[in-house]
Amino acid sequence: MAMYETLDRKWYYLGQYKIAKIFTMAVSQWDQVSEEVKARKTNKYRVRGCAREWCKANKVDPEPGFRVAVDEGRWKFDCLVIQCIAFDRRVWQTLREVNTEPSARGSPDE
Repeated sequence: MAMYETLDRKWYYLGQYKIAKIFTMAVSQWDQVSEEVKARKTNKYRVRGCAREWCKANKVDPEPGFRVAVDEGRWKFDCLVIQCIAFDRRVWQTLREVNTEPSARGSPDE
């Protein structure tokens, strides 16, 4: 079940999902990704695990070299296509009601 809490302490229900397909992103697909997402995905602090090991083995500086490597197709991201397989309207409705009620915790100013 996919749920998450936001910074404003509200919970959201997204349903149940399964991975329907895994594929490696092509350079032409990467070219279509927004600059904001590209910057986030290639930020030196997010280059971890296999990507960091690849950078070390290929003598690529995580910043800005990793972004260049992705742009040139030397490093590729795996993509997951997810499919919603269930959605419980009762859970969704309950969270919707809870999120619209005044907080029982009170504010820090009280």
